[in-house]
Amino acid sequence: MRRHYKNALGISLILVTAFGGGLYLNRTPSFSERNPAAAGDWTAADFEKAHPAVTVNDFPQSRPPKGRSYFDYIFSQGDQYQVPFPFNKILDRLSVYSGQKINAADSTGIKATLFPMGRSLQRNAAVVGVQKDFSYDPFFRYPRAVVGFDDETTSPNELKLNLKNKFYIGYNERAEILEVISFNDQDGRYEYQLVKNYAAGKKPEVLYANRSLCLSCHQNQTPIFSRGPWSESNANRFVHEKLQATFDQVFGRKKCQNPLEEIYCYKAEQPFYFGLPIKVDLSVPYKFDTSTDQGNLIHSYQKMWTSLCPTVDCRVQFLRAAVMYKLTGELGVIPDAMMKSEFQKFEALWPIHFPNGLSIASPNIPNRDPFKDVVDIPNPTALQGLNAIKSKTVQELLTLSKVPSEFEPLQPRIPLDIWKNSGFDVSNTNRLIRGLALEFTNDDLKWINQGLLKKRSAQNMLAETQSLCQIDPDGSYLAITCENKEGKEAFAFNAYIKMTGSQGQGPVSEFKITSQTMGCDPNVNATDENIFSGRSCPQAQDLMGGLAYTADKSQLVLILQNQAGLNYHTLHGYEASEIWIDLKTKTARLKIFNSMNLMSDSIKADLASTLQETYFSRFNVMKKLMAVFKMNEVKIQADVSQKLALSIDGEDHPGLTEPDILAQYNGFQLMQKVCSSCHQNDEGVPPNFMGSKISPLSALQQCKQIETCAARILYRIKMRQCDKMAAQKKKNPMPPNLFFKNNPAFLDSWMKTHNPKIIQYITSLIDVNSLGRTISLNGVSAAEGLALAQNLVTASCPEANSVIYEQFPKCEFDQLAPASKCR
Repeated sequence: MRRHYKNALGISLILVTAFGGGLYLNRTPSFSERNPAAAGDWTAADFEKAHPAVTVNDFPQSRPPKGRSYFDYIFSQGDQYQVPFPFNKILDRLSVYSGQKINAADSTGIKATLFPMGRSLQRNAAVVGVQKDFSYDPFFRYPRAVVGFDDETTSPNELKLNLKNKFYIGYNERAEILEVISFNDQDGRYEYQLVKNYAAGKKPEVLYANRSLCLSCHQNQTPIFSRGPWSESNANRFVHEKLQATFDQVFGRKKCQNPLEEIYCYKAEQPFYFGLPIKVDLSVPYKFDTSTDQGNLIHSYQKMWTSLCPTVDCRVQFLRAAVMYKLTGELGVIPDAMMKSEFQKFEALWPIHFPNGLSIASPNIPNRDPFKDVVDIPNPTALQGLNAIKSKTVQELLTLSKVPSEFEPLQPRIPLDIWKNSGFDVSNTNRLIRGLALEFTNDDLKWINQGLLKKRSAQNMLAETQSLCQIDPDGSYLAITCENKEGKEAFAFNAYIKMTGSQGQGPVSEFKITSQTMGCDPNVNATDENIFSGRSCPQAQDLMGGLAYTADKSQLVLILQNQAGLNYHTLHGYEASEIWIDLKTKTARLKIFNSMNLMSDSIKADLASTLQETYFSRFNVMKKLMAVFKMNEVKIQADVSQKLALSIDGEDHPGLTEPDILAQYNGFQLMQKVCSSCHQNDEGVPPNFMGSKISPLSALQQCKQIETCAARILYRIKMRQCDKMAAQKKKNPMPPNLFFKNNPAFLDSWMKTHNPKIIQYITSLIDVNSLGRTISLNGVSAAEGLALAQNLVTASCPEANSVIYEQFPKCEFDQLAPASKCR
């Protein structure tokens, strides 16, 4: 049965197939549709000239050269991985570690979504092994769960990894596999990992994934996600309704008794699958999308750090600026002389390293609606698919999971944007400062704040200002107004504090400082354009004050904090937070300290070796600062044991990029060398026509398995001989672009020498008459089927569209050609 696709959009997160399915879309999206954020400003030629923030050559190896993934830190103990089952317990450990809940009611916490018909490598796992008679839709019985973090780790007593935008995990129950993307601080990259044998009664095996396979879709080397409205997710009403109906049919509507063990149950009238809500609103995938967008920029910040800020002096000042920016509640930075000097050097290096700009890879793939794209699927609102499911064959079910070529994550993506400069703004910050600031948690800043308070002394006091106060009791409140309009060292504020006993808390407004010592000009209004020039006097709105009486009741102590709960700092990095009010004289005194000088001294003396490391690591910086500030009460996350096994699910083959290495091989041998890295696997995805790693095939058996789906392979190989627009309308070419590692000479050599060998070998395995009959079984005439088969083997760029491609024999389920031309 031929299915027709409308214009569509889709979601994918982790590890997407190479030789996957897909149907023909009648029109190709324009440049602006594929790249809405970039198309208005940049052309394809601009992207060609710009320096990429990350390429396949930056992090080519599956095995991390140094460091370990965040997953290894959280799910190992000593020299052993500790990966609990079922998936509920994975979520519980992540929740305990991060201090976050799953999809909390206030939209904070760990984000989790379900995709029954997505685009991951495991998309067909639900139907593998399904028998003839089944009463439920396997795709909706075995959806893919995807979990990620868009909120920072909260742990006030322990320094931990900040999982925000750096930890994602996917799980398909039927596949018995976890797919993990998590960051590696030491090597400045995301790691891709698999946990195999993840099932009851089995011992999980943790492997670093075949990176070349992962990066075929994760071309930006970070997580990927679709644009809205995220129709494949359970934020789509049709999806979560059918999920709930399917699970109710299989499991019934029982209440949760043991939330860490049950696959499906109801809690407070809401259904949960492995502890994940069946129904979520659009805010969940929206925040997921935002998280992957922010994670996508990490390589850009690291590129600036390594290229434009390579010296310790530069890194000291940018770290100071990032901390200052956070301490001021992200209001801005007024640089001192040392900071300004390094900023100028940084800006001067930009046109030298990135004369045509820094191009930002895209993490976005189009949205796809699994219901609306297929015209003849039953009306989803009536859930008729559940009643008619017995009449469908496994192959028909597989057809429903196919993805149009233009919506496959494998499709090459044009970069998202070009940064022509550092993005220096009116608050005296640039992209690197703001990017470094994102790394630090609120707990980090509280610890830094405490450390700076410990180290302050008379030597770094800038000024001592004073004010005259009026204190008016108002029931359980104290209204405090302090002002001194004529003093050269003075301050003023209004506070309204609710008291409980000898302590209280409340808002502080109109806080202003006038200080000749600080060099500010009281005649410069804070609303003027030169608020960040350094000449304006510090002032703030909407602070909070914590008030307490001293033990002898002679004074009040007011601590000023910003909305993040940090002691108030001016844009210069001056700490002005502790006000002492003498109740007898009604005089208030405020001492102002230079926190940034303290920070500079500490960083320069104690963090030099840490800042000399290639990549910026917030965790390493914070470990050093905890020691510098003697924050012994803060426990430090333990490092990964050196004895923990580091196993690879697919070794790298750097030699394959050398044309002379490949020249000695014939077509079959080339496939053994090149295709095996992805298509020899134990999962069957991508199609394992090169066999299994556990039970390798002989050369004859490999030939027979290639022969089974030779038409599909030949079609994909020949796509590289089509022009780009023709290939986009059909299927993505093989080998994928990643294989050539941005090496035009290698691509040219491949097309002239190696591609013809593989085409000649595969063509020799195809029986044109048999293939023509197979094609004609699906609504094509016998004559047309034969003509299409002949065209496939003779034409440089086959005429068949992807609808016809889907009628070619498949490689799934370890099929072998019954009558073989292999010898």
